[in-house]
Amino acid sequence: MLRALPVLSILMLTGCAAQRYEWNLAHQHLSPAMENMPEPDIREITRLVSARSVAPIYCMEYTGHNARYPDEVWVIASDSTTREDSSNGLFRLKKQNGAWHIIDYGFDLSTSLIGCSDG
Repeated sequence: MLRALPVLSILMLTGCAAQRYEWNLAHQHLSPAMENMPEPDIREITRLVSARSVAPIYCMEYTGHNARYPDEVWVIASDSTTREDSSNGLFRLKKQNGAWHIIDYGFDLSTSLIGCSDG
């Protein structure tokens, strides 16, 4: 019985991540530049963030050719609870060798900094 507990826990977490992924795909906001990104890229970014954050994806934004953060996608994860105490998630992702990777993230983004536009 005790050996079944870790397996059950993994299955539950996997199921929750899969539900978050589906919910995020249906409800997340894409900035104007992200709307032009290929669907497989959006799905992969959504999958990576959904697996790392219990807060839903609020917005995805493309940094474009920004000199400091070139060709990154920034994802904000936020809900009413995280907005209350400014513990919103910010994920920075970059495509390297044909695959998206989370290169930095944290859960202390101030609610006053939440927005969704390119540039």
